[in-house]
Amino acid sequence: MTETPPEPPNTPPDFPSESTTQAAQTHGMVNTASTAITEIGPEFKDIALQKVRDIVDGNGIKAEDLKYKSFEGVTLQYLATTKLQLRFKTIERIEAGRKTGPVKISGPQQLRDEIAKMEQKHTHRADSIKRIQAFVAEERKDMGYGLDGQMFKLPFLTTDYVTYEACQTCKAKGSVACQRCHAQGFEMCPQCHGQGLEICVQCSGTHFINTPNGRQQCTKCHGKGKQSCSLCHERRKIQCRICKTKGSTLCTVCNGHAWTSRIYSIEVEAMPSFDYDKTNIQSRVGEIIESLGSKLVIDEHVKIKVIYKEQDEKLSEDQRDFIAIPYVVTVPYGELHYTIGQDTFNTMIFGYKGALFFVPKLLDKLLKKPLARLKEAAENRGNVADKIKQAGRYKAVRLGILAASRLPLNKAAAKVKKENPNGLRNASIKEMVTHADRALKNITSKPRKFGMYGAFSFMAVLYCAYFAGNLRTVLMAGLPNQLIQLAIDISVLAIAPALGVYIVKLISRKAMLDALGGLLPPGKQKSVMPKVGKAGERIALAAPLIYISALVLAYQLGLEIPWWATQITAQISSYF
Repeated sequence: MTETPPEPPNTPPDFPSESTTQAAQTHGMVNTASTAITEIGPEFKDIALQKVRDIVDGNGIKAEDLKYKSFEGVTLQYLATTKLQLRFKTIERIEAGRKTGPVKISGPQQLRDEIAKMEQKHTHRADSIKRIQAFVAEERKDMGYGLDGQMFKLPFLTTDYVTYEACQTCKAKGSVACQRCHAQGFEMCPQCHGQGLEICVQCSGTHFINTPNGRQQCTKCHGKGKQSCSLCHERRKIQCRICKTKGSTLCTVCNGHAWTSRIYSIEVEAMPSFDYDKTNIQSRVGEIIESLGSKLVIDEHVKIKVIYKEQDEKLSEDQRDFIAIPYVVTVPYGELHYTIGQDTFNTMIFGYKGALFFVPKLLDKLLKKPLARLKEAAENRGNVADKIKQAGRYKAVRLGILAASRLPLNKAAAKVKKENPNGLRNASIKEMVTHADRALKNITSKPRKFGMYGAFSFMAVLYCAYFAGNLRTVLMAGLPNQLIQLAIDISVLAIAPALGVYIVKLISRKAMLDALGGLLPPGKQKSVMPKVGKAGERIALAAPLIYISALVLAYQLGLEIPWWATQITAQISSYF
């Protein structure tokens, strides 16, 4: 059972009083009982400006080309509430014996009474309510904020009850009649089948044996053809192998205790509903709050404080339909207005992490020309390598090209999105990495083809040297174990295509480095290794065929072939 969380101190609400009138008027807000605004820290303007400049810098314009125009921001405080409706679930299980630990009850009626008492206690008593509030606010990362319809357990409130019952299977005896011997303690001898006699082992039941003096009566059974059973010695029964003559076995239901424990675990679950005062919150800010939900707290966009109210410690007579957890939420946000050339834009910075929202798709506009060059390269129009270099002069496109050169398309797109979370549509990112991948394939198409033919030649030489040459004989010298020989043969089959793929990569690498040129960071040229595409699949398919051809060649030349190949050849020959 989870350890009970400590009770929180009774701290008074920390809700701000009225502050900056000018900021309130700017945002169309007034301080009320549930919302208030104060000035935002001056650093948020600089953070927002730098983040927007980082988006555009290196993507067709310089950071200083983005001009600051104005910034309007506030620190908002608002009240929010999570309401918990408690639900009680009973889980029943039966265990052998009289279990101690759970609370003992007389039966189902008392269980219902206990559940009613629990419900009354957890929804009425101030100390129990504060324990629940403290668990949600201090044990959960989201502090319960934003939860709506997502039921969760309150494990520290789980209570076990037990009632004892006489075992119905054994009638409270702890044992049951042995099923094998039907409570007799003995069972029919399985060797003589209850006859007491068995066929004579000397004459096999024929009554006679052959001797040097001719056919004579069996000396062991005296011509009867049967002898005393060696297992039961003519008693016809043997001791029961299950109960050992007792006639009864341990009851498997109560494990011999004659009693069973019926245990009821009462689990308490909380069904939350969430709400906050939207009256004085801008619509765009409200959209962010709604979209992030509990991530506001988990990702530390806001500062949040639970209001623990003083309550009467005695049992309240008032009915409570839910347990409320009120919060004071503090979050800074502001609108940054800036210009790029003749165009004016605005972006919102939100939260203590300085996240940007409502960022215009600046990169979609700035990257039109390089994306067009990348598309031409993907369609193999003109000088592909030169067009890749032109597109790669832009930071975001350069990232997409390098990601596409090393990663599968979905992972490449995810990497670009992670590095450019704002200013670029998902469709543009997908288009970028797709065109980059095709353009790089165009660059490495011929080298990959030459590399593939080179890999075929390398595998043919290696396999022929292995079987038709002296290589296998040298490797197998002193290795009589056939399994080890088979393992070496399989290893040779696998190593050759792997080396073949590496050959393709090496030949293609130079063409890719020529195309990427100055796009690669210093010292990263050696790490570039192009994809092999379908060339790798063809090498993997061709390897077994070349391997078998080399083996057949060795066989035709009358050379020694592996033992497993000899067996296969013999098996095939037997069918013809």
